[in-house]
Amino acid sequence: MKEEVTTRRDLLLLGIMLALLVIANIVLVLMGRIATDADGFGIMIAAGITVGMYSFLYKDNPLFKAVEHLYVGVAAGYVLTITWYNIFLPDVIRPLLLPNVGESRDFVKLIPLALGIMMLMRISKRWGWISRISFAFVMGFYSGIAITNYLETIIFKHVRYSIEPLFATGSVVDQINAVVVLVGVLSVLIYFWFSVEHKGPVKVISRVGIYFLMVSFGASFGYTIMARLSLLVERLEFLMHNWLGIM
Repeated sequence: MKEEVTTRRDLLLLGIMLALLVIANIVLVLMGRIATDADGFGIMIAAGITVGMYSFLYKDNPLFKAVEHLYVGVAAGYVLTITWYNIFLPDVIRPLLLPNVGESRDFVKLIPLALGIMMLMRISKRWGWISRISFAFVMGFYSGIAITNYLETIIFKHVRYSIEPLFATGSVVDQINAVVVLVGVLSVLIYFWFSVEHKGPVKVISRVGIYFLMVSFGASFGYTIMARLSLLVERLEFLMHNWLGIM
């Protein structure tokens, strides 16, 4: 009984929100703020989708689910289109079936094509084990690339900054940065040095390492929040300027 009441309430909320969106669009058209052309209808649809997405702030509702399914479907279609025109068509179809004049068919492309077909075997219960060969090849190949890039950008780069001379030729700011990096690296390493009891000077240095970790985590979290807020600001600007026309 409680679920039926909740469902009716959600459907009523959906109807009210759709009615408010329709009324708002009609009023904006009558006021001349939105044109009755393709761009105007695009703005109306985009505004409805935006409001539907942010309706999740209230709770999970049918309007949000409909917009979510629409977003996933459009994203899947977009990725499929990009994959076809940027990867499958130029790298598989044309080299094998439609080679340029004076060029022979590139049968080497059959190898990645076979790997891709083997991946699709995952949907079969009987032949699903074949896909493991392809997945193992892809995972191993990209793991090799990722490990190399990770070592270069995350480990070696930080190690290089840590072993630079403290008072080498450079500005005062560079020297201060070198000292800060040295103190941060040593204090954080001592914080994770659990074979020694953290008391006395070791405790003080490890506490400094905690502060460096807190600053690092806070900066990462703040960067994430700022990225999300930039998306929110862009959507609010669209609603206020492009849709309502009040900015």
